[in-house]
Amino acid sequence: HGFCFKWSDDEEMHVSCGDAQELKKKNHQLALVNDVFDLAWRYPCQYTYTQLVGKIMKHRDVKERAAKSYIQKLRDSGGLVEHERKRLSFNSDMKADGQD
Repeated sequence: HGFCFKWSDDEEMHVSCGDAQELKKKNHQLALVNDVFDLAWRYPCQYTYTQLVGKIMKHRDVKERAAKSYIQKLRDSGGLVEHERKRLSFNSDMKADGQD
């Protein structure tokens, strides 16, 4: 927990910018959305799970286990779209929580 403050030139003093933990979560979600958008741009096709693991391993320079964990994270957060025949693609329309 804890509060976050920033300097405001308009107010000429420090002002609250919300809960530090909430801001950290929001920044983490934005980073995930940006990464998914980059992946969708680089790899615009549909892939099997095994192919997707390979793409993530190459893109993030991680081992297989980390790539599989990241794919699960993407599934849970809406970063992947499932197609027929168990094909997957990156969700380029993914938005951060609270954005329209």
